[in-house]
Amino acid sequence: MRARIIAITFLHPCQVLDSSVPVGATPEYLAGHYMIQAASSFVPVLALNPQEGESILDMAAAPGGKCTHVGQLMKNTGTLYVNELQKQRLSSLTGNIHRTNLDFLLVLSVPGFWYNKNSGFAFGLFSYSC
Repeated sequence: MRARIIAITFLHPCQVLDSSVPVGATPEYLAGHYMIQAASSFVPVLALNPQEGESILDMAAAPGGKCTHVGQLMKNTGTLYVNELQKQRLSSLTGNIHRTNLDFLLVLSVPGFWYNKNSGFAFGLFSYSC
């Protein structure tokens, strides 16, 4: 049984109309064809408007919704630094990265002060849960 999903893409939001199985357990999800995101994760990426070849830092990257979206928009080019300080969240982050077949990312787990104005990032995503 498959979920009925409209417009499966990283470039545009989609809406699940109905599903007889959990949308996070479909073969398409497990193969990395789509990611489940709330608007709070989707909108910042659209505002960032990442371009191919850029160097971008995602400061609080787990579970990986925003950084995989950025990676898709960058068409797997440039460099995407994904940082997650909480080590227990790294497995979900790396799992989502692998599932979406992105290979131009560098996963880090360091404090924010490690980065400085000379780090060379075009842009940074700084989001955190309240």
